Amino acid sequence: MNTVIKIVLNLFFFFLVFITAAFVSLIALSQKVHDQQNSGTIKGAVMKHSVSINTQVSGTVKTIKVTEGEKVKMNDILIQLNNSALSSEEAQLIQLANDKNSSAAIQEKQLVEQLKNLMITSPIDGTIGRISATVGDSLAPQTQTMVIYSNSNIRLLADIT
Repeated sequence: MNTVIKIVLNLFFFFLVFITAAFVSLIALSQKVHDQQNSGTIKGAVMKHSVSINTQVSGTVKTIKVTEGEKVKMNDILIQLNNSALSSEEAQLIQLANDKNSSAAIQEKQLVEQLKNLMITSPIDGTIGRISATVGDSLAPQTQTMVIYSNSNIRLLADIT
C-alpha cells in the first residue's frame, strides 16, 4: 500500500506541475497578444523657439565671438561690426559733447546708438544655431547673421499610431 500511495502522490505532483506550467504559458501568451495589440509607432519633432539675429546698421563683420552649438546668455556679444563711416563720426562725438547746441545733443544720441549697434548681442539665453555671416562680410541693415534657439519653451509634437 505504501507504493500505491507513492505512485498516487507522484502522479498528483506531476499533474500539479503540468497544470502550473500550462497556466504560466497561457498567461505569457495572453500578455504577448496584449502587447501586440498595444504596440504602435510614435513619430515626433522637438520644437524650439528661435530668434533671428539681424544687423541694425551696415558694416563689415570684424569678429564673430561664438560658434554653432555654443550656449549663450542674454547680452553676450555675438558679433562685432566695423563701420568706417561711424568710426570717423566717433571723433565728431567728442566735439558734440562740448557743444551745448540741442541739435548737437540729438546727433550725439543718434551716433551713440549707432555705435552700440556695431556690437550685436544675444537677446535671449539659448544655443547658437546656424551662423550665416563670416568675418569680412559687408552687411546691410536687417541682414540675418545667425539664429539662436531658446533653452526654454521646448515643445515635443508627437503623432502616435
